[in-house]
Amino acid sequence: MLNRIRTRGFCRSGILSLALLMAVCIGISLARAQSNTGTILGTVADQSGAVIPDAMVVVTNLGTGQQRSVKSDSNGSFTLPNLQVGHYSIAVTHDGFATVKIADTELQVAQHATINPVMRPASVGQEVTVIANEVPLLNDTTSSVGQVIDTKTVQVCRSTVATSGS
Repeated sequence: MLNRIRTRGFCRSGILSLALLMAVCIGISLARAQSNTGTILGTVADQSGAVIPDAMVVVTNLGTGQQRSVKSDSNGSFTLPNLQVGHYSIAVTHDGFATVKIADTELQVAQHATINPVMRPASVGQEVTVIANEVPLLNDTTSSVGQVIDTKTVQVCRSTVATSGS
């Protein structure tokens, strides 16, 4: 009889342990899903549309000064994933071409900001600066429809909910 009581206690604690483990795993999955990062990607090309491999793409977070860089691949493509949301400047360089600078691009949560810099042949020391609102931010990698909500809108919604719940 004593063995039955011990077995039942063991089964109950085993089930509780399993349930606790599952809850922790689900919590970790939800925490990862709520990231505050985005991706800047694109293709570097020249004026004729020919891709430019090995172009150096450097992004700088304007708020923190943190920089990340990557070279474009053989198809001229580049991807900079897991960037913190914020405002970024982008500089693209390659020998024989004028540096392309994009002064301010806003990256929002879960956004895949597509930037396709067009490089022009350079004279010595020439540089091209692009105004951010002239560079279209489009997502041509997926057909999903979504909406990004900025921080200010979320704060307004929170304060509205807080006052209506009082």
